[in-house]
Amino acid sequence: MIRDYVLWLIDLYAKGTRIPLDDQDTVNEAILVLRRHTSRWIGDSVEDFISLVVAEMAERIRPSLEIPSHNTHPLPPFLTMLERL
Repeated sequence: MIRDYVLWLIDLYAKGTRIPLDDQDTVNEAILVLRRHTSRWIGDSVEDFISLVVAEMAERIRPSLEIPSHNTHPLPPFLTMLERL
């Protein structure tokens, strides 16, 4: 389940930046990041919590990818962005 969410976040990032992220190392590292972010859940339904975390991450990724092209600040790499979210 976490892998599917990670692939969705990678797809959002790739569509926004036009930077393909198809290497397995990035996927594996992103899975670890997402697990770390969701490991604080103590309730019954960890799946529900993970989906909420991923939805919040997606909402934060979208605006950060809409930086005008004339902006001198480059976008952070996907894994850095995921950690910051």
